[in-house]
Formats: sequence, C-alpha cells, structure tokens
Amino acid sequence: MLRLNRGLLFIIGLLFIFSILGFSLYHHFVMNDEIPVTEFLYKDGMPVDRAPFPPSKNHWMGTDQFGSDLMYKIVQGAKFTIGLAVIISLLRVSSAFVFGFLLSLFKRIKWVTSLNQSFYYLPVALVCYFLLKPVISSEVLTFGEKAIFEIIILTLIAIPTTSVLIAEEIKIIKSNEFIIGARVIGGNSTQIFIKHVLPHLAPKIGIIFMQQIIAALILLAHLGLLSVFFGGTITREYGDEEEIALSLSNEWSGLVGTYFYQLRLAPWLLLFPVLFFGLTILSFNFILEGLKKQPLKTVKFKQDMYKFIITNKVDKSLFKPVTPVLNMNRNSEIVARSMEHKSFEH
Repeated sequence: MLRLNRGLLFIIGLLFIFSILGFSLYHHFVMNDEIPVTEFLYKDGMPVDRAPFPPSKNHWMGTDQFGSDLMYKIVQGAKFTIGLAVIISLLRVSSAFVFGFLLSLFKRIKWVTSLNQSFYYLPVALVCYFLLKPVISSEVLTFGEKAIFEIIILTLIAIPTTSVLIAEEIKIIKSNEFIIGARVIGGNSTQIFIKHVLPHLAPKIGIIFMQQIIAALILLAHLGLLSVFFGGTITREYGDEEEIALSLSNEWSGLVGTYFYQLRLAPWLLLFPVLFFGLTILSFNFILEGLKKQPLKTVKFKQDMYKFIITNKVDKSLFKPVTPVLNMNRNSEIVARSMEHKSFEH
C-alpha cells in the first residue's frame, strides 16, 4: 500500500484543497449559499456609483455587474469544481482499470496501442463541446440531468487512453521475475494478480488518479471558455438590450466563461477565477509530486516466493540446495546447482 508522502509540497497542496473545500461546504450548509449583493453605492442617501465595483475592503475580490460579491461566488463554486473533477477522475480510473485488466489478458495489444495513439491528437475540448452544447442549452432538461450527462461524456472521453495505460502497466509488472517464479511453482492467475500485481499496481493507480483530476480541471476550463457551463446556463438582462449568460452553479469554469468577455470592463472578474483555477491545479500537482517522490513499496522476489510457499503449503524439500558433485571426467570440475532457498531460512 502506498504511504502518503508528508513532504512540504504535499502538505501545501493538501491544505489548500481541504481549506477551499471546507469554506465552500461551510458556505453551503451554514450560510445557505447566500451571496451578498451591492448594486449601488450611496452617499448621503444618494446613489453615487453602481456595480461592478473593484476589489476593496468591503469587497475583497470586487463585484460583478449585478453587484454579486465575487469572493462568495468563487467559494460557492469550489465544491462543484473540485468535486466534479474528483468524481470524473474516479469514474475514469475505475472504468479504465476494468478495461485495462481485460486488455492485459491478450498477448498482443500493439494494434490497440496504435489505435489509442490517435486519441492523443483528438481535440477533446471541441468533441465535448459539440456533444454537450445542445444538451446544456436545452430548457427542457433539469440541472441534475444536464450534470449527469456532462459527467458521463467527460468520463467516456478519457477511458480509451487510460485503459491502454493501465494495461501496459500491468504487462510491465507481469514481466518481472517474481511473477515468472510464481507461475513456475504453480500459482494461478487470480492468486498472482491479487498477491503480486495489485500491490505494485496500486501506487501507480493513485498517480494516474491525480493526473486525471488535473486533466479534468483543464478540460473544464476549456469548456468554460466555450460557454459550456456545468449544470446549464441562465441569461440575465444587463442594461437596455444586453443579455449575459450566467452559470447556474457558479462553478469556476462557468465564471471564467461568463467574465471572459468583460475583461476590459472589469479585469478582476476574470483574474480571480483564473487565479483559483491555477492554484487548485498547482495544489494537485504538488500532491502528485509528493506521491511520485515517495519510494514505492516493492516486494522482493524472495519475499514473494516465501509468502507463496507458506500460503500454498509447497514442500520446501523441493527447494533444498543440491549437493555439489565431483565430475572426474572433466578434470575435477565442480558442478553445483543451488536455488536461493537458503535465504528463506534466515
């Protein structure tokens, strides 16, 4: 089992993720997702200014053109952004593990690998855009139905590449000497996979899981720029004729897409969502680096063989060293064959 690295980068990344999630959940359960709204500034009872307001001591991250406090919108959307990325990554890795295991049973998967390489050149964001845009824009479907459909599409789009990656990792592990030795002494495929392959595969699955979280966050950001917002969009009038598309969930990619076209009017509206997106991706990278630097727990060939012998009650006499034999016909050359079972007894 992979032990978590308690290095500085790992701690920083973990603290940031749990902190922003904690604030978001507190805002949801305690403050009921309430977002303060300040449309006008008054002086002596008379309006002197209207939203959007720049960052100040009253509004740390400023407000949008409707007077909604941006900091509270970012906090509200954190649970959707991070939670969505984690759910998508979990579904990707769990599904890919099943398909990767099945692929690893075939001796030749070069044609699958070659076919899979074409997916690396596929514009994933554009494919998701054409699949999601009609559904997200629909006024018939509910928020939950749109959210489930988006999760399914974002999960399926990465399963082929992840499945081949896991299949190749399994094949690499199976090529090790201790796997070959386990087969020689009679280990069946199920025992070998559970006792020998999984302990080596689990740390790599953890790394792939973190990589998929980062990939999901980047994909969500791209979709936000294409005005594909998680859970759907609503339009709200601003001024006499202008209508602005808003995210229903305040998920960060939705905030990026909403405020991208207001960069000149109020640059802070785009700056802070992008900043939190970047910090979150950076934090997950810190966690990933912490996992990579942690030495993986390896199982030595001798230890694996010993555990297998004890579990399956194999006769140890089969592994006793052979007594050296003197061959007079070859000028007293000593020919000895001895297996490494001596080390088991120490």
